[in-house]
Amino acid sequence: MATARRISEELPPFVARVALFLEPAAADVQAVLDELRPDALQFHGRETAEFCRRFAWPYMKAVPMGEEAIDLAAWADHYHDAQGLLLDANRAGAAGGSGKTFDWNSQAQLPNMPTIVAGGLNPGNVAAAIEHFAPYAVDVSSGVESAPGIKDAQQIRDFMSAVDQARPGSRRNGADRAAEG
Repeated sequence: MATARRISEELPPFVARVALFLEPAAADVQAVLDELRPDALQFHGRETAEFCRRFAWPYMKAVPMGEEAIDLAAWADHYHDAQGLLLDANRAGAAGGSGKTFDWNSQAQLPNMPTIVAGGLNPGNVAAAIEHFAPYAVDVSSGVESAPGIKDAQQIRDFMSAVDQARPGSRRNGADRAAEG
C-alpha cells in the first residue's frame, strides 16, 4: 500500500485515482478506502452488485466479455448504480491484460450507461473500436508497451492520434461490421 500511496500523492491535479480489485475481501477494499481515498473503485471479478455497492463509493464493474452470451442490458440493470461498465476480453474471475480483443460483433448495442471498451486495444485497432461501439472511453495498457510493463511514448502518441481521428459510431451498420471481420 505504501507504493500506491506514494504514486497517489505524486499525481497531478485532475487525474482520477481508481483502485482496481479482483475478488477482494471486504476488509481489503475498506483498507484501501480508508488509507488512499481513491476517486473510484473498479471491480474486475465475480463481485456481486451488492458487494460493489456496500462501500457506498463510486465504482465501475468489469464485464468478462470472454464469456459466452453476455447480456449487457442485464449487466447494466443489475449494476444500475455503477458509474459505468468496462467491457474486457477476460473470462470471469481472470485477470485482464491478455492483449486479446473480444468478439466486437457479439454486441450490437451498448447499454444505456457509460461504457468503457478494453481488451487488446492498440494504435492499430482503437479507431475501429470507437467507430464500432462509440464508447464513453477506451482503456489501454499492454497495447502501448515496448516490453511488459514498459510504456512506449511513440505508441501512446500513435494511440492518441488514432483516438482523435476516430468517428464514433460510424461502423455500426452491418456492411462495415462485416468488413472488420
